[in-house]
Order: sequence, then C-alpha cells, then structure tokens
Amino acid sequence: MKTDPSKLQPWTTTSQNIALETPWFKIRKCHMQTPVGKELDYYIHEGNDSVICVCVDLANKTVLVEQQYRPPVEKVSVDYPAGRVEADDASTEAAIRRELQEEVGFKVDSIKRLAVLDKDPGFSQTLMHVFLAQGNTSDDTHPDETESIVAYFVPATEILQMIADGAMSCAFCLSSTLLVFKELGWLNVSTEI
Repeated sequence: MKTDPSKLQPWTTTSQNIALETPWFKIRKCHMQTPVGKELDYYIHEGNDSVICVCVDLANKTVLVEQQYRPPVEKVSVDYPAGRVEADDASTEAAIRRELQEEVGFKVDSIKRLAVLDKDPGFSQTLMHVFLAQGNTSDDTHPDETESIVAYFVPATEILQMIADGAMSCAFCLSSTLLVFKELGWLNVSTEI
C-alpha cells in the first residue's frame, strides 16, 4: 500500500484560544488547516502529565493492585497506583514515589521507568510515565480526601485473568502490564505465528 506523504505533513494553526479552563485541565480551541487545505476547529486537552507504577514482589511473583470507585465510569475499578505529576514534584520519579506513599504506603526498594506513552494523541498533549517498582507496603498512607483505596497483592498469573474478565480495564493498566511482564520475562509468547 502506497502512502501519500503530503497527507502526513503537520497541520497549520491559524488561531487559538482557551475554550475551557478547570483546576485540573484546559481545553484549547485551535482553528487549523490540514495539508490538503481543509479548515476546521480542533480541541486539544492540556494538563499535567501522569505516572503509573506496577509494584511487584519478585520473590512471591505477586503484583500490587488497588480498587477504588471511579465516578466517570460508575464502577469499582482494579488499577495500579497512579496519579498526576504536580508542580512541586522534582521529577516524574518523585511524583510516582509520592503517589505510592500516599495511596498504598508502598516503600520502594528499586524503581525503573519503562516507557513514556501518549495518553490520547488524538485529543491530549499529556503523557503517561510507566514505572516498575519493587518493595513492600506499610500502613502509613495519606490518600487524597477523594480517594478511598483498597490495595493488596495478587499472583501475577491472576492479572491476565483480571484483564480478560474486564475487572482491570484501564488502557494504561493493560499497557503497563504488557511492559512490566515483558521486562520481567513473565510473558509466555511464541514467536511463531
């Protein structure tokens, strides 16, 4: 299949303004022209980057998950610890260490950034920083006043079943699972198709 390179050129912004501003994010309205001359208004989400961490106990091959009620989807979700990078965080690693302490009292022995993902490239400029951490939990948590979190370790083998059952359905949790399981050699995938 041949691709027309002219269709992959950057779009031109002819005007822009903030259409919506909240304490959590802004929506910027851009009047744009495509490479083929079409003009349209395009809305772009601006906000803080986010962090997510898969915390593992390698000795027991277990993974830390958390459950909490999510108002936008009106259900309890199974997720990994995550949150926004705040202005006073020195780095994305500092942000995830803060989130781990606040949400689940996770004390990090080692941590590694595995990837930086576009959160929603058709709508948002923000990024998701994916980390893998080893350590353990304590009872010393300080969740935000809107967070009511239940955290526990599950066998790594149960994570894939949680995904298949729809209990863990966050797209970032799924991509983080893939990255971490690949990093740890926990994927059993044949190279033959």
